[in-house]
Amino acid sequence: MDSISSCNYKDVQHYIDRFPGCTWKKLSNKPLGRGVSGVVYQICCDDYCENIVKIIERKTSDIEKFKKTVKKEIYMQDRFAELGLAPEIYKAYLCDHKAVIIMDKVNNNIYNYIMNVVDDVSVPIEQILSHIDELQEGFIKMINKGFDNGIVHDDLHIENLAIKDDILFFLDFGKSFEEQVSKSDREERIEDFILTFKKLKKDAALRRKSVEANLKRMEE
Repeated sequence: MDSISSCNYKDVQHYIDRFPGCTWKKLSNKPLGRGVSGVVYQICCDDYCENIVKIIERKTSDIEKFKKTVKKEIYMQDRFAELGLAPEIYKAYLCDHKAVIIMDKVNNNIYNYIMNVVDDVSVPIEQILSHIDELQEGFIKMINKGFDNGIVHDDLHIENLAIKDDILFFLDFGKSFEEQVSKSDREERIEDFILTFKKLKKDAALRRKSVEANLKRMEE
């Protein structure tokens, strides 16, 4: 993305009006959570939406700090996107009380993606666990690619890992930063990251047992 525009709600509303059911009122009732910059909302996640409109609502009294952290988040997402590791940002507006970011739609996080497959009992659990290992290796390569280019995500929990058309992405760059990472720090960060996928495999196996048990009870 070339630049961040000043607040222009007519332009922002143009994006929102393109999608049925996307209104500010609905938006205000569906916060995703509190991020580094403020409370985060998101709309246009239905199948017919090409983009996601992400709104960060300022909650700090320090306007300049809010703007600085939002600019940093947008800058870091651009850095990762240049390497093919993040959704592309098409347009961003920064106001005193809100930031509006229009980006490529990538909203299928890895946890939901895997659990949807787990619920299909025609797919052997061994195949799913093997696929989780493949996903882990794919994300590790992405982490190392970031390291090689002097960028660190620093918030790679399962909800910030996504997939779209078999392509893996990182999400949410509020804690990302630029730094040359030492070999020992790389290894430590990778070891911590692997724990996320160990838990994912455990959750997948437990969910499959639960799904199979429910199907068995229904057949009785």
